[in-house]
Amino acid sequence: MRAPLLLWLGLNVVAVLCRGELPPDQLISDFVPPAGRGCPASVREGPCGKRLLLARSADGLNFFRTYRILTDQADVPDMVVDQRGWIYVYYVGTNVGRENNKIAVAISPDYGEHWVFKRVIIEGFSGLSDPVDPDIQLLPDGTFRLYVTASRAGEPPKTWLAEGRDGVRFTFRGLAFAPPGNALDPSVVRIGDTWHIFAGGGSRPGSNWHGVSTDGVRFDYREELLLQQNGMSQAISNVVAVAGGWRMFTFSHPAPHVIYSFFSADGHSWIPEPGVRLGLEETPLESNGVKDAAVAQLADGSWLMVYVTEIGPTATSSPNCWRASVGLIPLDALGQAHYRGFAGGLYGDGLNVPPPAHMQAGLEAALQIVPRGPSGAPDPNGRIVLLSIGMSNTTQEFSVFRQMALKNRELNPRLVIVDGAQGGWSADRIVAAGEPFWVEVEQRLRGAGVTAQQVQVVWLKEADAGPRLPFPDHALRLKDELKAIVLELARRFPNLRQVWLSSRIYAGYATTELNPEPYAYESAFAVRWLIEEQLAGNPELDYRSGRAPWLAWGPYLWADGLRGRSDGLVWACSDFATDGTHPSMSGREKVAHLLMDFFSREPAARSWFLATASPGDPPLIHGVVHAANFTPELAPGTLASIFGQRLALRSESAEGLPSRTWLGGTAVMVDGELVPLYWASPEQINFFLPPWAGEKVTIRVVRTDGAVASATIFLQGLAPGLFRLSPFGLVAALDTQGRVVGPDNPARRGDIVQLFGTGFRAWHPFVVRPVERPVVYFGGVPAEVVWFGACPLVPGLDQINVRVPLDCAVGSAIPIRVNWRDRAAPELHIPIR
Repeated sequence: MRAPLLLWLGLNVVAVLCRGELPPDQLISDFVPPAGRGCPASVREGPCGKRLLLARSADGLNFFRTYRILTDQADVPDMVVDQRGWIYVYYVGTNVGRENNKIAVAISPDYGEHWVFKRVIIEGFSGLSDPVDPDIQLLPDGTFRLYVTASRAGEPPKTWLAEGRDGVRFTFRGLAFAPPGNALDPSVVRIGDTWHIFAGGGSRPGSNWHGVSTDGVRFDYREELLLQQNGMSQAISNVVAVAGGWRMFTFSHPAPHVIYSFFSADGHSWIPEPGVRLGLEETPLESNGVKDAAVAQLADGSWLMVYVTEIGPTATSSPNCWRASVGLIPLDALGQAHYRGFAGGLYGDGLNVPPPAHMQAGLEAALQIVPRGPSGAPDPNGRIVLLSIGMSNTTQEFSVFRQMALKNRELNPRLVIVDGAQGGWSADRIVAAGEPFWVEVEQRLRGAGVTAQQVQVVWLKEADAGPRLPFPDHALRLKDELKAIVLELARRFPNLRQVWLSSRIYAGYATTELNPEPYAYESAFAVRWLIEEQLAGNPELDYRSGRAPWLAWGPYLWADGLRGRSDGLVWACSDFATDGTHPSMSGREKVAHLLMDFFSREPAARSWFLATASPGDPPLIHGVVHAANFTPELAPGTLASIFGQRLALRSESAEGLPSRTWLGGTAVMVDGELVPLYWASPEQINFFLPPWAGEKVTIRVVRTDGAVASATIFLQGLAPGLFRLSPFGLVAALDTQGRVVGPDNPARRGDIVQLFGTGFRAWHPFVVRPVERPVVYFGGVPAEVVWFGACPLVPGLDQINVRVPLDCAVGSAIPIRVNWRDRAAPELHIPIR
């Protein structure tokens, strides 16, 4: 079956990942969120000294910090996720544009990676104090209900209600809850047929008001609720539905605050859950504890928490989350261009693959990597040791990779993975006084039940702490240190055959001098120059004589922050710890996935990394076509499909980001470069044609069993095409509610619909709002294009938001045509009523 790539991705999933799905007036933030305190440290009330941070969880119970700041000078958050998977975080901010102490909303269409900040507008809210303490509920029909705290002059604060359709503009509806005393910071939840409201400000310290309602519009006071855990009073901040009931998130009084939780099956009786959901941690990002947790389950099943802390005096040492790019081009994308006088390419001269002779030597070295006994003699029952060598980042990343590898059933059962990297051991320190480092490596090998004679492969990732020399001097110094470490490895491990090297991850968020940019970026030249010394025949690095192991690039880990690179790899602030240098758990997992993918598909590594696979019949390529319309017209930056036989060993879809280069036991190479895959099966592969591809390119399908098939295709400058949802030409489109447009849900004249395509050359994640836009016709009538751009997390996928003309025809199959520059995409149809 010929199925377009969009079906494998899932149309609604694509909508979540694409930046352009926001309505036109929500594409741009109303204001830039402030950083740092907005008041003296002595001021404790109000949002001016508060900070919103993010935490994540797989089960909604055990949360881990991402160390990512959502915004400063903000307080009392609440959160909801709509039917499309978009996240809406409401809060009170000190600086909301030019206004103070107003409610704002931060909106994310991509699981919290990117945020748009909007000022909340409540029409008809007059005669009351400014609304604060937002609580948000989303009704099944898409209505947003906003509960806020406000008061009339001379009266205690109460809970008031407003409603809206887009999450930004609301209409005031009136009073919602008036308990006997002050009603502060409401939390509303629907349990069965009953709406419950909980509000602070009870008559006793730490107590909360509880009210009920049949419609969620007007609540009757029920009782005063006093919650305690570990002998401390608890303030209610959020209630969410979980398996079997509801979970209430609270925080303790007095400070320092800690976040706890309670469980209820009916909304009336609440039982403390053991442990803490988020406790105290010594970090410069947090001061005076954590509180006011807003929690929601995301579209991917994970949980997000937004919580409050006070901005302490050390806030300046938090990650520099606003430095999401340094404007440098990844070394493997630099090509023949130069960085400070040096051409790009991992292997120099714009090349990212080893010269053929060096690649052949790596394959020969791989043949010598066999199971060995403790003495180093070949033994079919012996072990192959893959050892990591490096610093703190290296051990943090490799330890996650090791745990991931232990769950991989495709790994060679004779392979033993040992983490020899250690925190604090930079390259210069190992070279100057490294004996304690090597003693620890030996102890770890013994702990794993292996010997130095069984170590045959090393992943080496190093840097210097606090570099000060200018470029290229510091990179040349690091190159010499790496060479000294490689030679020491050869001396200590006599059967070492391969050393795979990597350079640093992104360091634009760094707030210390440990190894900031551009030193992290420039460290890649140290790796390259060391490998080039071996390529040039330096006798010290001669692998033929056994004086040194064979050297090559492992995974290249650097990308320019959120600008990323063509395979989808981005480095977000949440991928880093508080210093902006060491990776957080999400950052470690990214590197672990890159390592797993690299060793699984690298020809000179997979023979010892994976279980032995018997070669089968070779793959056959029948054709390479446009992924949206299956025509042979293709262009650089287009999503494409390969059809044939035995293309992959099994069917597999890409999950998560960045895009994978190895799926279903197969990979695709375009002129020798691996490219991102989205779907692989024996009959079809969906992949991304890189933007650097020329007029004539060679496509190679490479399976893990060594079987290869090749085809030559010719590209043109443009190949625009819209995705369709059926073989009968129904265009892939979503309405403003995120619903698929089709016979049961036709588009309406005057409404905005979202179209998806490829081949428009808007593929690059740098491109958000192109100056030139396509021309769209509905039944021959031109339409207004309100947004056009690339989906930043899906390389090759473009999106067009267009308003259906008021004067176009209606019917079940109105022709829709898109012209882009001097080309027209194949005509499809759309139902319009």
